[in-house]
Amino acid sequence: MEDVNLEINDEDAHRPVEHPKSLIPPELELQKEETVETEEDKAKQQKFNEYYLNLMTTGFGEDLNAVRSSKDFTPTSMPIIIRALKEGINMFDKEQRDLILSTGK
Repeated sequence: MEDVNLEINDEDAHRPVEHPKSLIPPELELQKEETVETEEDKAKQQKFNEYYLNLMTTGFGEDLNAVRSSKDFTPTSMPIIIRALKEGINMFDKEQRDLILSTGK
């Protein structure tokens, strides 16, 4: 096994950290499909968002209450929790959202 130098010189210590996405070469980035959202698509997205957030808050209600009652919970913690819950919505594409909504939950 080769030794790795883990020392950080002064120059690197104060260099801003690059966002990981900035390290992906442009030719390897996924090309986003250009989609035109209709009012119906927006309504379905909103309905799915409500369904997903209701599912998460119901399913993890006890955990969320435990977080809220912790000693280090502050007024700024709630927006962070809400943002974290909303990020999960992004793992579903349009077809998956439509399928979930069409199954009658």
